Amino acid sequence: MTQINNTDYHKIQGTRTQVNLARAFAGECQAYVRYEQMVSRAQADGLAELSNVFHELAKNESAHAKVWFATLTDNLTKKIDNIGIQAGFPFKGGSLLDLVKYASGDEAEEAERLYPEFARIAREENLPGIAARFTMVAQVENCHSKRLMQIYDLLSSGTLYRKEKETVFKCAHCGHEASGKEPWKVCPICGHSQGFVMVNV
Repeated sequence: MTQINNTDYHKIQGTRTQVNLARAFAGECQAYVRYEQMVSRAQADGLAELSNVFHELAKNESAHAKVWFATLTDNLTKKIDNIGIQAGFPFKGGSLLDLVKYASGDEAEEAERLYPEFARIAREENLPGIAARFTMVAQVENCHSKRLMQIYDLLSSGTLYRKEKETVFKCAHCGHEASGKEPWKVCPICGHSQGFVMVNV
């Protein structure tokens, strides 16, 4: 794992920021699992390339969790027996469309409220490096939220694979390309379904 520049480590013991790092770690771990469940749901719905988008988001959340864990443990060199946290975490089921909408809202909550508040507290506690990291992750979560809302709009309107203008579609499996307003139902080269057509989101 890449080393985290962690000059703030010795200052965080017993601070609100230490608790916030633990909350952030728990939240990112849960987000990772939720996205992996969306991967499975998209695959079951025949949307292989969309499942890859969700897998990418899951990897991002896993990376954030690892950063918070490394920050808490000074790059895995320190042991903390327990950090008590009290926080609410979402548990929302439904269709793939529902899950995408929920995830977009959860990401917006992190981007607009949770991480900015964590950054504010870290600055108050004279932990500028951690504050900056919270702010940067908030920016990533904002991008996630917007990307998911774009996916939601495409799925809900039925335009994931239906465009108003001529578009070049590409099969992610074999590389076949063709222009049109809709891609093939089955790739004429490799026989993979429309769900393998690359999505630009």
